[in-house]
Amino acid sequence: MKNKKIEQLINASPLPAKDIEWSAPEFEKQPKDPAWFLAGGFLAIILLIIAVFTKNFLFVVVIILASFSLFIWAQKQPKKIRFKITDKGIIIDKILYNYENLNSFWIFYEPPKVKHISVESKKFLMPKIIIPLAAQNPDKIRNLLLKHMPEKEHHESAIDVLGKYLRY
Repeated sequence: MKNKKIEQLINASPLPAKDIEWSAPEFEKQPKDPAWFLAGGFLAIILLIIAVFTKNFLFVVVIILASFSLFIWAQKQPKKIRFKITDKGIIIDKILYNYENLNSFWIFYEPPKVKHISVESKKFLMPKIIIPLAAQNPDKIRNLLLKHMPEKEHHESAIDVLGKYLRY
């Protein structure tokens, strides 16, 4: 029953003037040259040598699995995701995030590279939701979100900064 309501919200036509809908890639694909993969492989080999030398075979398994996962993920192509901001909440690819479960938002807007919304969730396992803005007007989105939750400055996590630095 819940999915039908979400489907109706997503596919409602025509859009009310207050709703905003757009599509964007799920993440920004960073270009990776062969040197990037060689550096990752070299690091994995160094860690494997250390793990074998210290006879830490569980660490060997972790390094192999992590290296394989990172290699696969680095080649993944982003899929297009639909985003919709409504009076009920934020819909991301058929999942409705009700405003009552969200604390605050902040818009990072430094074109051409940085254009996304950071939404802080009340849920422990999903503290932040990052929504790419694509070509959307950030002022229009800000005005709509201000009706439903406070704007509070968010900071990029250390993982996000490290990911950008490593082009991941």
